[in-house]
Amino acid sequence: MVRPERLSQSEIARRLATLPGWTALDRGLHRVFTFRDFVDAFAFMTAAAREAEALGHHPDWSNAYNRVTVDLITHDAGGITGLDFALAARLDALAAGPAARADRLARGSVSFAGRVAMVTGGAGALGQAICMRLLGAGATVCVPHRDSDGLEALRLRLGDEPRARLEAAPADATDEAAVGAFVAGVLERHHRVDVLVNAVGGFAGGDLGSTPLAEWERMLRLNLISAVVGCRAVLPTMLAAGHGRIVNIASRAVVPPAAGFIAYTVAKAAVITLTQALAEEGKGHGIAVNAVLPGTMDTPANRAAMLRADRLAWVSTDSVAAVIAWLASDEAGAISGACIPV
Repeated sequence: MVRPERLSQSEIARRLATLPGWTALDRGLHRVFTFRDFVDAFAFMTAAAREAEALGHHPDWSNAYNRVTVDLITHDAGGITGLDFALAARLDALAAGPAARADRLARGSVSFAGRVAMVTGGAGALGQAICMRLLGAGATVCVPHRDSDGLEALRLRLGDEPRARLEAAPADATDEAAVGAFVAGVLERHHRVDVLVNAVGGFAGGDLGSTPLAEWERMLRLNLISAVVGCRAVLPTMLAAGHGRIVNIASRAVVPPAAGFIAYTVAKAAVITLTQALAEEGKGHGIAVNAVLPGTMDTPANRAAMLRADRLAWVSTDSVAAVIAWLASDEAGAISGACIPV
């Protein structure tokens, strides 16, 4: 197919400005542009395909947003044309519609009925939102935890039927033996683990000179080792089943790295690398491995720690959980190795 004449750089800049939902992101890692509620575009890619077909767009329509950025940065890949922006604008409008909102998961458009999910850190603020989302979509959710108060708070938020599908037991997510025993119990009861969400994590501030080695070890253990342990525990059963979804939690603060919390930054950057490497290992085995990169989340802990912060730009845990739940669904099976900002 002959592509239309490529646009000038000034015209590209002008048209980008007409898409207010777009923000430059992660040029070194993925070279993508993302528009408001970027992951919603993935969630209704079938509808996007119809939009592309209506425009007679080029065959790689599904990567239109990536093409824009790659072309802007490298000035190759065939050039940016008006057709790229026409599709981008239609996708942006589609994403803004009520049917495209992330809460579509809560309305049952994605089902986890009969699926078993394991959520480490499920008793925390984000973890509770993830569990609520998966339970609401019909999953059995298994939580190894060290926070009985948080777990009880989660149970109190549930109705009788989803509460019956929540299973929990004390276990340190950084302890391979403990997590292995927990997973063995899940397999004994359900004979499967379809989804793993590694939501354990921790934060610490400090630059290189002020951060002691013990704090480095704590950040790596909470953020990276917990994810490694979880993945190692469920990978054999996922490989045997030929199916699995793993979602890790990184951070927007590490792409690009920000100053002021170096141990945390390095640990979360390692989670991104783990995600991408494991995604490669999962190719051909039906296992998709992705990560979400939340901004500052609106949690009780963050509110207490940042009393004077402007919370308007903070992201809700429900929004992050919606992205995670979609990545854990069958609809997202073709996506692996992605790091999605929220």
